[in-house]
Amino acid sequence: MLGPYKWLRAVGLGPQVGGAPKRDDSRVIGVIRNMIDKRTTEEDRLANQHELAQSGVEHDIQTEASLRAEREAHSDTATIAKISQDLKDKAVADVAGAGRVVARKHGAARIIQVVDFLFSILYVLLAVRLVLDLIGANQESGFVQLIATLTNPFFWFFRDIVQSPTAHGGYTIALPVVIAIAAYMLLHWGVRSLARLIINKRTEI
Repeated sequence: MLGPYKWLRAVGLGPQVGGAPKRDDSRVIGVIRNMIDKRTTEEDRLANQHELAQSGVEHDIQTEASLRAEREAHSDTATIAKISQDLKDKAVADVAGAGRVVARKHGAARIIQVVDFLFSILYVLLAVRLVLDLIGANQESGFVQLIATLTNPFFWFFRDIVQSPTAHGGYTIALPVVIAIAAYMLLHWGVRSLARLIINKRTEI
């Protein structure tokens, strides 16, 4: 273990061997100051390293937070875009479906109109035949024969179904014609009802 003077001689402050110790305050103060400066420098270096490490950690945390926020924002954007596209596709499909339904109903309405028109012609022809029979028109007349020719395909089902009574004055009430008109009115109603039922069923599907 070094004695007090040997320690001073080791750092160059004490007297030479065999001499009396000589005090040099300025050299002692300088050495102590150097030691303090070195210690301060080392502490500053450690503090700087700590600050750098802390800054690096904070930077990494901020970077990770930014990346996570970007990923979440991108995911939200993709989700919103997908939902928007789905809604758009659904709207287009609904419009297309509505267009098909409207077109189907329009076509069915045209068919029903044609059926109504044909039945109306039949009603008129049968009504004319009923009136001609009622007034006792000449069966040899060309117009009477034309009406008979046009209505016979629809009337022969009901010919002689009942007797035609004769009223006062020689007027004949052709009841088979009246029955034929009533039967075709029921048939007309049934065809219209069936057509509407089919249209509504297809529309629901």
